[in-house]
Amino acid sequence: VTEGDLSQVLLDLRSYEKEYGLPQVPAEVVPTGLQTSDTAGLDEWDLDSQSSSGIAGNAKKMIWYVESVLDLDANTLASINRWVTDDEATAANASWGECEDGAKSSGFLASADQLFQQAVAQGQTFFVSSGDNGFTCGAAVIPNGVPLGEPFQSYPSSSPWVASVGGTTLKTDASFGYAGESAWTDGGGGISVEEDAPEWQ
Repeated sequence: VTEGDLSQVLLDLRSYEKEYGLPQVPAEVVPTGLQTSDTAGLDEWDLDSQSSSGIAGNAKKMIWYVESVLDLDANTLASINRWVTDDEATAANASWGECEDGAKSSGFLASADQLFQQAVAQGQTFFVSSGDNGFTCGAAVIPNGVPLGEPFQSYPSSSPWVASVGGTTLKTDASFGYAGESAWTDGGGGISVEEDAPEWQ
């Protein structure tokens, strides 16, 4: 679920696959609103698409649901709704969120939860970031994982109908081989103040 001009992202994905001997995953761009020429999210979309392609080497297809702006409101709901309605992609990825109270007061929380619940019933899983620093409502943006007081919970990360994923810092040896990783101490999460824990949780 993304926004902006993805032309370069598609080219970068093909270069990545060629560089690492990966199969070319068929790709489709599905507009869910007015399209823009914005490329501000290029690095994020590169990271998401290339890591998805690298991890799921036997993926049959990659679909981008592209909205006009990531507003966590009507535009984002349209993208989520299209993903659920199409019922084609079994997994979705999103690296965004907002304060729970803001999501609740705007109605986004209730509407999105209905869609996420339908997705689960259809066998679809929505993966979302717990937040670089949780969601520090109204606070200044800081580097990923760096403490800035107690982080707030982020929505949709707090929804019981999604899979929330936290961040880690990767450690490598001198040859750039894997040498471990550590979870971010302020990467978000915690007990939701807006969502009740379901009985199975």
